[in-house]
Amino acid sequence: MSLSDRSIKSSMWILAMGLFQRGAGIISMIILARLLSPIDFGIVALATILVFLFDTLSHLGNKQYIISIENVTDDDLNTAWSLNIVFKSVVWIIFLFAIPFIADYMAKPEIAAPLYLLSLLLPIQAMGNPGLWLYLRELNYRPFVKVTIVSKTISFAVVITLAFTLKNYWAMIIGTLLGYLIPVIYSYFIHPFRPSISFKNTTLQRKYSQWIILKGLAGYSRSQFDSILITKFFDLKIIGVYTMFKNISAIPGQQIILPLIEPLLSVFSKSKNDNVNLSYQFNLSLFVVLTLIMPVATLMYTFHFEIIQLVLGTQWTEYSSLLAAMVFLLISISISGILTQILIALGKVKFIFYYDVLSFLVAAVILIFLQGQSIETFTWVRSLIAISTSAFLLLFVILQLKTSFIHSLLLILIPITSSLIAIYLTNIIAALLKTTGILELIISSTLFGILYIVVFFTILNIHNKPQEIIQLKILLKKYSTSLTSKIKVSK
Repeated sequence: MSLSDRSIKSSMWILAMGLFQRGAGIISMIILARLLSPIDFGIVALATILVFLFDTLSHLGNKQYIISIENVTDDDLNTAWSLNIVFKSVVWIIFLFAIPFIADYMAKPEIAAPLYLLSLLLPIQAMGNPGLWLYLRELNYRPFVKVTIVSKTISFAVVITLAFTLKNYWAMIIGTLLGYLIPVIYSYFIHPFRPSISFKNTTLQRKYSQWIILKGLAGYSRSQFDSILITKFFDLKIIGVYTMFKNISAIPGQQIILPLIEPLLSVFSKSKNDNVNLSYQFNLSLFVVLTLIMPVATLMYTFHFEIIQLVLGTQWTEYSSLLAAMVFLLISISISGILTQILIALGKVKFIFYYDVLSFLVAAVILIFLQGQSIETFTWVRSLIAISTSAFLLLFVILQLKTSFIHSLLLILIPITSSLIAIYLTNIIAALLKTTGILELIISSTLFGILYIVVFFTILNIHNKPQEIIQLKILLKKYSTSLTSKIKVSK
């Protein structure tokens, strides 16, 4: 099986895993949004932002190191596991001492108790079996599907049960904790490797990790600075609303795009010495990601009110326009994921760190001056900053690869143009049908999907010379044939 085929097959497994995980998450979110208040979500949002900030400080990049090196030994795995435990435990202890001061600084004493419990995520994550990373090197994601199904099923059942009985934010706090604990336990049942304490290869991993820590901190600060700022600018209700909408806007990226991006580090690393093949892999990845994300983003932008009403209920629709603005965050995150992976493969970790720091500082300066403005203004400015910095990073990668800017731009414009034409035609037809509310969303979404596919493949047939388009057609035909065969066999 070719590297490209293995990458696509891996992506399909990750996509299946993501669909199940997000499916359970969406159902849980729909139920919780009707059982709990935006203030409950605000408390959980603030607690998770702070916990994951400290988690980022403790992230050594062990998984990325194991995936990127040519040959992996038991000493490599044991050292990675040992360093993870030590470093995360130290950060955890520091965090425990800092919690009272954090709660006082935020002037929100109610977050202290959730922080103490949720902080257990730090030592828990460190305990996972590093043998699973060997599956990632082989682009074998099937075991992770099993882990996801088991952990999500159990945590889903617990969260919903607690939400009905407790009717407060503790249901989500406990559910989040279980969502990390169960995979750690299960990891020892799906891989035979048994780690032991060892620090033999500490020097090699330390050199790799020092920039990963800084990059992770800068990247997290850049991506979450808006959420951190709103904790000071707005009350818990607005914090809950903003975070909820941000999570909804991230669903397509997390469950459609990230599964496609996850295997790319391994693919890019194997092609980094072949600039022609690396450029091809980059353009194909970017093309596929935008082909999937643009129609989703277009629907979210056009039907933000109907989506919020359907998913969360009427108590959330007052701020539905925030979802439209966050579409640009979704596109930015989707593009940045590919760009980051290829830069890591090229050994440009230091550049990513500088980019994250610079873009963070730009966003911070601009957003700080928005204090006193509405949450709508804050959200639009945040989204436009994100898409602008991603465009800059895209241009830098194209220059690094020495690939044709025009060629990449033409591939990017295909899904964008297809989405715009499809939504224009959809709006015309929907206006004639005169439907409203949820019915309009269902009919328009179905119609838009059909029109997008028709317009997209029409453009492909006209502009069919690029190798990326030819490869996409081959892959679609191959997996369409495979799916048809499986359906026939099942019957």
